[in-house]
Amino acid sequence: RERVGAEAPLEIVITSDDPSLNRALAGRVREELATWPETRWAIDRRDPSVWLDHRLLYLPAPVLEELADRLDDVVAFEECDAMPGCVNFDDRPAFPTEAELAEKLREVPEIRALARLFGAPLDVPLGPQSSGDESPSHVLTGDAPSTLGSLCDADGSVCAVQASLDVDASNLDRAAEVLARAEAVLARVRPSDAPTSLRMAVSGRFRNGPMTRTSVEADLRATTYLSLALLGCLLALQFRRARALALLLLPLTVGLCLAFGVLGAFHPELNLISAFTLAILSGLGIDFGIHLLTHYGTLRREGLAPPAAVVGALEHLGGSLVAAGLTTGCAFAALVAADFRGFSEMGWMAALGVGICLVSFLLLFPAAVLLAHRLWPEHGPWLRGDATPSSSGPRAPRVVLALGLAVATVGVALAPRVAMEQDLRRLRSENVSHGIRTRGAIHGTTGAVVHLLGSDRESLERVATALREAPELQQEGEGALVLTPDVLVPPESAARLAAIARLRETTDRLRARAPDDAGLTRVAPWLEVDRALALEDLPPWASELLRERDGTAGRLGLLFVPMRGSDARAMEELSQWLEGWRRAHPEVTFASPEAVLGEIVPGLREDAPRMLLLALAGLVLAVLVLGRSWRRTVLVSFPVAVAMLGAIAVMVLFDLRLNLYNLLVLPVAFGVGVDGAIYVVWALEEGPPEERWARFRTCARAVLGSTLTTLAAFGSI
Repeated sequence: RERVGAEAPLEIVITSDDPSLNRALAGRVREELATWPETRWAIDRRDPSVWLDHRLLYLPAPVLEELADRLDDVVAFEECDAMPGCVNFDDRPAFPTEAELAEKLREVPEIRALARLFGAPLDVPLGPQSSGDESPSHVLTGDAPSTLGSLCDADGSVCAVQASLDVDASNLDRAAEVLARAEAVLARVRPSDAPTSLRMAVSGRFRNGPMTRTSVEADLRATTYLSLALLGCLLALQFRRARALALLLLPLTVGLCLAFGVLGAFHPELNLISAFTLAILSGLGIDFGIHLLTHYGTLRREGLAPPAAVVGALEHLGGSLVAAGLTTGCAFAALVAADFRGFSEMGWMAALGVGICLVSFLLLFPAAVLLAHRLWPEHGPWLRGDATPSSSGPRAPRVVLALGLAVATVGVALAPRVAMEQDLRRLRSENVSHGIRTRGAIHGTTGAVVHLLGSDRESLERVATALREAPELQQEGEGALVLTPDVLVPPESAARLAAIARLRETTDRLRARAPDDAGLTRVAPWLEVDRALALEDLPPWASELLRERDGTAGRLGLLFVPMRGSDARAMEELSQWLEGWRRAHPEVTFASPEAVLGEIVPGLREDAPRMLLLALAGLVLAVLVLGRSWRRTVLVSFPVAVAMLGAIAVMVLFDLRLNLYNLLVLPVAFGVGVDGAIYVVWALEEGPPEERWARFRTCARAVLGSTLTTLAAFGSI
């Protein structure tokens, strides 16, 4: 990014059943965009005139010398034929035809690249042919029609406008402003009698970024309101008092503020996954409060006064509460060893946050309960009735264990079939995509972009030549489009200019003899080349392609690979190609923003099972240290493992695929499962059966309540 200067252009796409209307509207939009103060250039056509005027500079010097020799032979023959006493023993030499010139131009890779850039096939006749020549001309061997280079597809059903703005599309506030202004332009130019098939839309990064942000913000507002409503309903079902919500939210809010204050001191660079830590901490942190509040309510229902009930809840629950917090923190902390940065950063952030939330509840919950009772004395029970049976049947444990083993077996068998979502377009909001295919209109420069950064022009061109012939880039008989300095600006060559000067001189002599010859008249402008083409001669849209951030040019090239940047499988393949090219051509740096996805997805795929194993290892170690018992360790680990394997089985059976977003459900579900297992195991460890069962009923109620609140928070999404 330090060297690549060009930003993504603003793109407008227009489609209807009327090609002439599409072209006319594209022209009006271009005129409107050109008036914006931040517009560097705006086009609805890539004008090839400058390359047509300098087309002969692309031919090798020996080819030009050969053409000059043939013209000299023609001149010599005609001069001898006109001179009395001079006899030509050979037949009249053949005059070079446009078809021959077209064939020679077709052989030049840079000319083929330009043909793809302008969107015209190689066999389109562009003007009258030389006498007796019925062969079609090359795209760059005739006069340019007004549609050559037009940003429209072959039948004109889709047209596009591109504008380079002095605005960074990654700045979403500015991009949103540009989007709104561009949509206002489209509204102004839309005809009052427009056909129903007419559709106009902003495309590219200036659309995707702002609209995705707007969609996410709207979703966050909706899900926040929905989750709060569901949370309130669930708490109302479990607790009889409205103050329950305040007693839960006060310690949670303080804990989250402290956690993020501590995190802010480390100045972490949040990414998509680590930023989700807030939601994880909210879901896990409130669990501590629900368990405390449930045990407090149970003791109050048994007749204890508020101070005694608070002390009793802490005595009964303190050990398991601390154990649950520490084991959950250790499980998350184990993720620090993951290779994928998103998981490793989320691991230490979540571990730190869980610990702070636990301390916040242990310190603030008792004080908040007693203060609330002093200000507004409690009357009546806290909890609603409990319909849990007083005991389970003798066969129930065996049935539950058998079901658990069966679920684990199925999960292990199906685990290898868990799939990653490859097409990230399915993850976008529906309103982000405009649904108009632009590939045929924006010729050649669509797909994934690979920047070629060379140390000098020669090494860059050598690598570009190799890439044009690379087998993996061959598409329908043609290599991928590679734009380099030699494509847009042929290197200066004194031999070429000298050969063109010979051609011009000889043609002038021929025209003096036959001034009305149509072929000579048409060819003459091609020869008005007396200097090399320079970067300053190019239109702004072309010079910007290969200009580096510091304004220099000559060491930057662009490779356009016909792959969708949202196709994770294709980007993974492109990433592998890049690695191979880097090894084969170390003198050039290869960089592709789209190919980063191809590096992330394999890392996620490899880290997902390792992440679960690391979290499970952290859980086992923490339980073993805190519980000082292998029995407790097995009792906590087994149900958590069964639950995770069951979730994997459900994902496979219902074709639920992992992606960059829902992959977060694995550590979240793991953390919630660890909490529940700790509370249940600690409740059943000591005391007579009746007392253990009573503790289990209270604990199960708290686990169910905390799980439902977590489901409400995440399910609302």
